[in-house]
Formats: sequence, C-alpha cells, structure tokens
Amino acid sequence: MSQKVRIAFVVSVIAAIAVSLGIQGWRQSQVVVSNESPVEGRIHIYYHGSFVANLNPADLPDLEPGSFKDLEENKTQEGPWLKDIVTLYIDRTIKDSELVTVRGLRSTTAEEKEIILTWAQVADGNNYVICDVAGSGDSIKLVSTLPELDTRDEFVQGIIRIDIDEP
Repeated sequence: MSQKVRIAFVVSVIAAIAVSLGIQGWRQSQVVVSNESPVEGRIHIYYHGSFVANLNPADLPDLEPGSFKDLEENKTQEGPWLKDIVTLYIDRTIKDSELVTVRGLRSTTAEEKEIILTWAQVADGNNYVICDVAGSGDSIKLVSTLPELDTRDEFVQGIIRIDIDEP
C-alpha cells in the first residue's frame, strides 16, 4: 500500500468520525416533546376526543408540499397537505364522513377561528387543503381552494388545534 493510499484512508476515517459526531451532537440538541399531554406552543392533535400529539410547526417543511395561487391576491400558498400531517400521527383509517376541525388563533388580534371539513374534503387533492408555514416558521395557517376557505378572511391563521371526530 502506497503512502498516498494510507493518507487517503486515514483522512476518510477521520472525516467519517467527524460527520458521525456532528450528527450525534445535532440529535442530542433537539428538544424532545412528549406526546403524553398537550404542551404549550405546539399544535395539539386529537382523535375522537383523545389527545394524540404535539406538533411543532418547524417540523412541517419535511413533508411533501402542495401549492396553488389564491384568487384574491394571486399569491402562491404553499405548504404540507393537512391530510399528510394528520396521518403522521393517526395510524387508523379515517372515514370520509369524519369531521376535521381546525382551530386557529391570529396572533395580531387574538381572534379565534375554526373550520370544520369532512375527511373526504381534506383528502381530495383537488381541494388543496394545505398548511402554509409562516416565514418565521413558528406558526401555520390553513388555506384551500374550497369556497369556505379560499380567501384571506377565511384562512385559519395560527393553527393551535386539530380534531378528528365522528359526525
């Protein structure tokens, strides 16, 4: 084995160790939030009245995004599909008739808002029921092309809770 090959091998091993340690340090720095009970500042997900999960809005960009241009301002609304967020935490089959209630709290006015959709509406990709992540990454709003959710006045901003229940 030549000197160059030995040096390349040693450098490769050192680089692999450095990457491994970096990943381990990053994982340890992540705050683990329990899903045993609701935690302030998270989006709470409930299924048939039982608490299921605390969702951190910063985790949403990892999901496949959907997008559309709203008719009101011709602005692109983009973010993960609500159906994908729900199915991350609920591993049961959700019936088309089940109701999905999304509650939000607008931070600037403290105005609460909610919308109730059927799972069939949420799951239909033609409705573009998506969660647009705020530029700061700390809150999301529910937007859609559905008539009851297609204008800025109807968007549910600052989502704080998602409930899935029987009709």
